[in-house]
Amino acid sequence: MIDYQIENFAKAYDYRSNNHENWKVMPHIHEFSELVFTKSGVTTMYINGRKFLVPENHALLIIPNQIHEYSAETQSILRCCVFSNDFIPIFFLSCLKKAAFLD
Repeated sequence: MIDYQIENFAKAYDYRSNNHENWKVMPHIHEFSELVFTKSGVTTMYINGRKFLVPENHALLIIPNQIHEYSAETQSILRCCVFSNDFIPIFFLSCLKKAAFLD
């Protein structure tokens, strides 16, 4: 069964970030974007049914409305950042400005 997380929906400029040890999260979906960074260990992540092994110092970006889940393969620490989508244009504008500066 897939859980729809209503707490990750429709709040302007909302951002949450937490560390989790040996995290296991059942399949879920939500409107916000999510960046999951493996600080230590290895984590198995499924995004829309596709399996990813995410080793230490690597991250995955989950875009809105993708079914995703996590489970720790080893002792692990994850940093999970969930943010509303109104941050995305700000991020891209910042990247474009920096890229233009580098040329």
